[in-house]
Amino acid sequence: MITLAGISFDWFLIYTLLVMASAIAIRVGVFCLAVEGIFLTSAFVIGMLTQTYILSFFPILLAITAGLFIGRCFLFLTEKLGLEAIITGMSLNLFCMGISSYLGYKLFNSTFLGIGDTNNVYLPLVLSAIVLLVMTFYFFEKSHYRNRFIAVGKSIDAAKFVNIPVIKYRACALFVTSLLSSIAGVFYFVSQHGVGNMQWHEGIGFLAIGVAFVAGNSITKGVLLALILAVFRTIAISLSVSKGGGLGVLIQISPYLFLLFIVIVPPFFRHCKLFVLNYREILS
Repeated sequence: MITLAGISFDWFLIYTLLVMASAIAIRVGVFCLAVEGIFLTSAFVIGMLTQTYILSFFPILLAITAGLFIGRCFLFLTEKLGLEAIITGMSLNLFCMGISSYLGYKLFNSTFLGIGDTNNVYLPLVLSAIVLLVMTFYFFEKSHYRNRFIAVGKSIDAAKFVNIPVIKYRACALFVTSLLSSIAGVFYFVSQHGVGNMQWHEGIGFLAIGVAFVAGNSITKGVLLALILAVFRTIAISLSVSKGGGLGVLIQISPYLFLLFIVIVPPFFRHCKLFVLNYREILS
């Protein structure tokens, strides 16, 4: 029970970091698919460094810096060069997945970068992540800046009209998005005692982006959905261990199916309802 509770907490923290990161970007009107790439980069960099160095503050700092660099690239390409955010995010994701898979095997001749004891950094990392999440929640949900970020996301022209510096607010939001995603990648490596090719392509960041999209403009709803995802993940891991994996895999992919259902089914029924109403109006 304690082990399962620990697993649930680890996944809850990972999902919460990524969901909040995605929600903050969406709040300023940016659908930041690069969250997945930032997450992968930080997880890969700390995995690569710990094959040579002891897991300590230095590798963690470098891994977070690498994730922030990917976030900065996304900001530069979208805000300075004016490239489309979704295409840019997908391109960065493909680059990060490809380079992590290639270098992981080329440099270390292994598809898994593992580590043994992580107790020396686990608790400080958890406390740092929780403090950062609380500060982020307060700043974007409770402070007087909240409405300004929402205004930037709803209408750039209207925000500029009331003298809100749009680029600065977007840069601030994307920096926080990059920071949370980078810490999620580091904590993923620490809590899972390693990272491998299967995890690099698992789409954890994409799932978090979908959850943030479903939650809309509410960070609170996103956190609650992250808790549900963590429970699903824990049940899946437990069943995979105890019953050979079939049912566990089904439960593990169920959040993806749930998100797909939420995104597709309601608009479908709305369109059907409009069709029926329009058809009745034509007949009458």
